[in-house]
Amino acid sequence: MVLAGPDDDKANKDVRWTVGVWDGVPSRTPDYKELATLVVDGVKLRDCDKELKLEAVAVVEDLPTALTLVAMSDGMCDGGPVKFEIPRP
Repeated sequence: MVLAGPDDDKANKDVRWTVGVWDGVPSRTPDYKELATLVVDGVKLRDCDKELKLEAVAVVEDLPTALTLVAMSDGMCDGGPVKFEIPRP
């Protein structure tokens, strides 16, 4: 599973977070399939949060109809877990 998103360059502030799968085999044309864009616009920061900057993702439920993921942020208190449901095509 691959979590991808913006770096710290301010020019990339509008780049969205995405999650996908990669077969793990290095090649010139990697076998990567994007699964979803992770929309975090509605996440409200608390007083102790610095920024929402996703750093890790884990599958917590794998069903035939959907994946449930939890993404963690190193800029938020307690890792700022955010849950996502990704429907399967």
